[in-house]
Amino acid sequence: MKSFKTMRHANDSEKAASLCWMDITDDQLSVLNKIVSSKRIQDIMIDSYGFSWGSEKSPSSTNFYFTIASKNEVPQEEIDKFIQFFEQSEF
Repeated sequence: MKSFKTMRHANDSEKAASLCWMDITDDQLSVLNKIVSSKRIQDIMIDSYGFSWGSEKSPSSTNFYFTIASKNEVPQEEIDKFIQFFEQSEF
């Protein structure tokens, strides 16, 4: 699997953590979109957190983000569930 970065960030209304894949190919982007839309990921989602994902494309690179957000800080063990999920996914 292509490596990713984990970022924690906060603003006035919520706290969040993102998994970020940088400089991915169009094929890798397609696989990531399938993974986040799959039933398998929905099985580990928790109602008290919000989830979003998306990509940004520029002429030089494509990046993909998967974000977990909450009004309170997202516990590391919840982030670890998603890290483990993506590490075990075929990518």
